[in-house]
Amino acid sequence: MSDQVDETRRWGLIIVTVVVSLVVIGVVGLGVSKARHPQSKSSQQAQASLSTQAPVKLYFESGSAALSAEAQSALSEVAGRARSSPAATVVVLGFVDATGDAEVNAALAKSRAQAVQHALEANGVEPLAISLSRPQVALGGTDPKEARRVEILMGP
Repeated sequence: MSDQVDETRRWGLIIVTVVVSLVVIGVVGLGVSKARHPQSKSSQQAQASLSTQAPVKLYFESGSAALSAEAQSALSEVAGRARSSPAATVVVLGFVDATGDAEVNAALAKSRAQAVQHALEANGVEPLAISLSRPQVALGGTDPKEARRVEILMGP
């Protein structure tokens, strides 16, 4: 009977040792991951810390996520400012109107915001410096083109 108790204790210690080892490895791995990839701010936190500088507004054709030549020029300027400030934070907000299919509008707003994000990255802005926000609804009384825009907010 004593041998059975000793064997049970031995297996219990082995299991506890394995579990503790896995927890330690997980904690160390998480620490290394956070050190290598600093956590980006959420869109709301990033927006709150942004400067009071006016947003850059980019307008799109109805039903399209293609960047115009004017938008590409503006993105080049934003990318230059972001590259010159290593601590820069760029928040990209897509807008939709309240009419039509909400899912289609949200998908189009997301596609537009992603087109802006990809253009900024192609212009040398670090991906971790860019934060996409959920589509915002452009409320009534505005010019219809306001619902087909993406705004870029930039912090220090």
